[in-house]
Amino acid sequence: MDSEHSRGLAAFVRHLNSNPSPGSVVRSLVLGPLELFGALSGGILAHEAGALRAVADYASESGLLARYSLLPLTIDVPYTRAFLREEALVTTRATLLADFPALAVDSPLWDAEDRKVNAAELVSVPISHQGVRCGVFGFITNAPRVWSLSDFVMLEGLAALIGLWMTHPASGISKSPAAPLQPITDESLQFTARQLAILRLVAQDKTNESIAAHLNVSVSTVKHEIQRLLRALRSEDRHGAVAHARALGLFAVPES
Repeated sequence: MDSEHSRGLAAFVRHLNSNPSPGSVVRSLVLGPLELFGALSGGILAHEAGALRAVADYASESGLLARYSLLPLTIDVPYTRAFLREEALVTTRATLLADFPALAVDSPLWDAEDRKVNAAELVSVPISHQGVRCGVFGFITNAPRVWSLSDFVMLEGLAALIGLWMTHPASGISKSPAAPLQPITDESLQFTARQLAILRLVAQDKTNESIAAHLNVSVSTVKHEIQRLLRALRSEDRHGAVAHARALGLFAVPES
C-alpha cells in the first residue's frame, strides 16, 4: 500500500484497538483514512435477521438516517446490493435515483442531503470476518474520483479491520441485535409482520372488513395500519402504496 493510502490508517488501527464505541469508530473512519477519498459523511450497518441496521453514523442528513436506519435485504439500494454481491460499489449521486428506482420515492430527502453537502458519489463496502458477512460501511464523497485498484484494496482492508472490531465482544454488536440509531417511526422502512400481511391483502384489492376478518383484528386496527403504511410508503392512496411496495421489494419478504 502506497503512502497516500496509508495516510490515517495507522491512527485508525490504534483507535480500533482502544475498544471504541460504534460512533467513535465511524467518526474516526470518516475523518481518518476515508479523508483520502473526500468523505463528507458515513455510517456502519450491521447484518441482522435479513436486514441491515445502522449502528453508527457521522454527519448524515437526519431525514435519510431516520428513513434508512433499517434496510430489509429485499430492498435494492446500494448498501444491500454491495452486501449481497460481496463487492464494493461506487454510485454516482447524479444517477443514484435512476440506478436504484426504490430510492426515487425519497427524492426530497436526497435533495435535502444535496443542499447540505455537495455530494458526488455514494460508496458502499461489504464487511465480513472469517467468511461471515457482518454488514456494510458506506460514505458520501465530495468529488468524483477515478477509482483505482489500490483504492479498492484500501477499502477491502478497512472492511476487514471493521469486521474484526464488529465481531469482538468489546464492540457490543456481536452480543445482541444492534441497537438502532433512530427510534422506529412512520419514516422507517421497518414493517411488522401484520403490516406486511395487510399490505399483501391490500394488493389483492381486499376491503378493510375482509382484511380484518382474515387477520382476526378490528376494522379500526386495519385502518390505523393502512394509514401507517401510506405514510411510510409516501403514498396518498392504497394503489400507490402497493406500487411503491413492489418497487421496494417488500412483497419478496416471506410471510410469517
